[in-house]
Amino acid sequence: MMKRKFAWVLMGFLVLLLGVWAFIPAPKTIEVGAVSQGRFERAVQEDGKTRVRDRYLISAPIMGRMGRTPLNQGDVVSTGDTLATLWPATPALLDERTRAEQVAHIGAMQAAWEKAQANTERASAALEQANAQRGRSEVLTKNGFLSPNQYPWFSPAGASRGALNNAVKLAYNPSQAQRDTLYPKRINPIIFSPGA
Repeated sequence: MMKRKFAWVLMGFLVLLLGVWAFIPAPKTIEVGAVSQGRFERAVQEDGKTRVRDRYLISAPIMGRMGRTPLNQGDVVSTGDTLATLWPATPALLDERTRAEQVAHIGAMQAAWEKAQANTERASAALEQANAQRGRSEVLTKNGFLSPNQYPWFSPAGASRGALNNAVKLAYNPSQAQRDTLYPKRINPIIFSPGA
């Protein structure tokens, strides 16, 4: 009986010892070496992607069919090189609605042109009137009938004081240095200022 009890205790002790040994963490393998200072180099070898930094949009003022381009990706292009060949597109059928839109568009363009012509004629008449008034003022000032300070400025726009409505751009727009030359001569030129 004693032997049997001793065998059970020994077996329990072995099971306990086996359980403790199973849960003990395994030792890690490490590399050991001497520490020294030096240059660290590491090479990375992977597939890369090339990205286009400057993209250019090439457009044509007409519609058409573009043929296959003779250039390949990465070819060098210089001024005057042929990039593509365009063939005229087959014209679309002209239905009544499209025809009416085009006629209305032509009418609007003609009206805008006539308005621009009227503005040009009005500005020319205002310039002639301002020149005549300036001439009269100079004669009257020279003869002493008029004070030199009464009409100190000559404005090519006449009574509108340099304001022109519906003007997109002037043919001549004097710089600040040029205006500084004109001001002592009592001439106030018309200038173009976008957004005014």
